[in-house]
Amino acid sequence: MNTKEFSLMQKLIDYASSSNLDHTSGILAYYLLLNYSKLEKLTLKIVTEECFVSVSSVRRFCRKLGYDNFSDLVKAKIHNPENQQSIALSNLDHGWYHPHILRTEINDTMYSILRTIPSSLIHQIANDILNADAVLLFCARPYSLWLREFQSQLIAWNKSVYILEEIKLYYPTIKQLGTNLCNIIVSPMAFIVEPLAQDFISIPGIKALVTSLSVLQNASFEKYLQYFDRIFPLKFKTNHYDYLEIYGKYAVGYLFDIILGEVIKLVRENRSSIVPSIKKPFADRSLKRQHITEKTVSEA
Repeated sequence: MNTKEFSLMQKLIDYASSSNLDHTSGILAYYLLLNYSKLEKLTLKIVTEECFVSVSSVRRFCRKLGYDNFSDLVKAKIHNPENQQSIALSNLDHGWYHPHILRTEINDTMYSILRTIPSSLIHQIANDILNADAVLLFCARPYSLWLREFQSQLIAWNKSVYILEEIKLYYPTIKQLGTNLCNIIVSPMAFIVEPLAQDFISIPGIKALVTSLSVLQNASFEKYLQYFDRIFPLKFKTNHYDYLEIYGKYAVGYLFDIILGEVIKLVRENRSSIVPSIKKPFADRSLKRQHITEKTVSEA
């Protein structure tokens, strides 16, 4: 698997949620999401006609997402046919949307996090975040959507935080952030670890991983453990993909709220030494993802 294949839906959702609807990128992102189930049947001609955009606009949009052209984008979906409808129906059949089951599973998951992740580890990563010039969170949906609140909270405390789903596309921008970075991969099933690994080790700074306990106990994953300074094991009742589609995000949200609380505690204890960490290249720019993408594309 490569980064072109695991994150198409993630990229489209990011653009759809962060781009203005009258902006070409937003229009195309929404259109492709609404037609995601039949994406491989769409042609460039159909897209341009139904979205009222030019061929060159579609090509530019594809390049912003990291694809060479529209055909390359479609191949990414074919190689990884994530189907939200089938996942939702499976979860419904399992009863995982039932209010009582939701409450029970969420409570059990949060309790497990308290038992498996030591407070000393929370304190360490909070210090890492506080002392870094920028924090890079590498994750795919649904975790990226939940981590936006963590991002906005830290930005309010003058900490630069970026949520990315891959590295190569943004590497020129990442280099501008310097060497004092805190890099965290958030992937309960570790799907994105393998495609990111080679580029991830080249990024300077502290490296942390948030994944499930069962992944860490898998012998085939052991070779990746050497890349990380901090590892956060999340304990789930099952590692079923559909199950984690619901409950994984609650676990991640809960963990990062705990981390946020520890960061704020440290800020209050050391308030006199806190200074804005926004690096000069981004001092007057929005921290929204599409702006990072546009800068990267323009430099390519």
